[in-house]
Amino acid sequence: MNRWADEKDRGRRKILHRGLFMEILEYVGFSEDDVLALRKMHEKVEPDFEEVVARFYQAHQSNRHTANVFEGPEQIKRLEKTLGQWLVELFTKDRDFAYCQRRWVIGEVHVGVGLKPKFMFGAMNIVRTELYDIVCKHGFAADWNSVEKALDIDLMIMVQSYWDYVTDVKLRTPLALASGMAHEIRNPLNSLVLNLNLLERGGNFTEVEREICSSLRQEIERIKTTMTEMIDFTRPIDLVCRSFQSSEMEKSLRYQFAEEMGAQHISMEFTHTIGEHEDGSVAIYGDFDRLKQALINLLQNAGHAVVDRTKDVGGEQEEGKIEINFAKTRRGSVINIKDNGPGMKGKDMLRMYELFYTTRAEGTGLGLPIVKQIIDSHEGSIQATSSRAGTEFVIHLPGEDK
Repeated sequence: MNRWADEKDRGRRKILHRGLFMEILEYVGFSEDDVLALRKMHEKVEPDFEEVVARFYQAHQSNRHTANVFEGPEQIKRLEKTLGQWLVELFTKDRDFAYCQRRWVIGEVHVGVGLKPKFMFGAMNIVRTELYDIVCKHGFAADWNSVEKALDIDLMIMVQSYWDYVTDVKLRTPLALASGMAHEIRNPLNSLVLNLNLLERGGNFTEVEREICSSLRQEIERIKTTMTEMIDFTRPIDLVCRSFQSSEMEKSLRYQFAEEMGAQHISMEFTHTIGEHEDGSVAIYGDFDRLKQALINLLQNAGHAVVDRTKDVGGEQEEGKIEINFAKTRRGSVINIKDNGPGMKGKDMLRMYELFYTTRAEGTGLGLPIVKQIIDSHEGSIQATSSRAGTEFVIHLPGEDK
């Protein structure tokens, strides 16, 4: 599989996905003109970087909240060199994925030394203030906006590093509890199933009693399914990857959902594109069964969302629709799932990958965390956007090239 991380990064906890990095660049509005503006300034402003570095560490060492973060003069000397290199890259480097990864490492270093996010914002403000004076001194005030964008990009990447760290920590306790509970509950459930079988074989039940037994069996199976999902979620995912055609996945998903979606009057529209042209199928590389599991979870959520919507258009209820597009890209493939449900609230978007968080009474809160776990295991990325017009998930998967 084509890994987006360099070999030297493999042992690290996590990397920032390409899709999220591109989202940051787009949000900030950073362009090639900004790259050129920064390079134009570099030669004039670099001699003053030493002053920025000195001011930065003076401020931190004199503040009682941040002084204890540093282990001693030797560490500060190393960090001063790193900050100087960071400033050079700020003005000279392309905003490619390698740049993003170097910034991500800086964020992880901040987490590692225990510098709290609020102090990281303050630290960045020191750099911002010092650079503003230097840029203006050399007559580049008109280009200051490009520096602002560059600093915002770096800050957003580092904040994301903190966010991922906090998310990982929040998952550890419920994961441990989920694994223990699942194993403890599984044995009593097996005993219940065994005794229910014995009752059904030897009992002369009335129609009502048979319905009760059937209902009990269905509920037990539902609990067993949830327990299995919990146990699977706590285990490392071992992928069996191969190249397959998107038409194969479409066929399998149609078979899975045809009856369910048809009964709810929801249409599923599949498309396959290469570049701007529609094709009959595109090649995807990954673990077919795991990716199918992720797509099933997303389609089930989309189906629930569409059913929840009761929009009247000209006196008639709008038809539910789910669009699934498989696309081939230069770096791999993209799977896009879009529904015309009521959309998700902002707070739900923020917590949707949180274990056991659900907005549905009958939900387990495992569906989307499992989806993210599967996509992460493929070194891919998943992003979601939502509005009153519906919700859209976009999955980026790397290609087969090693």
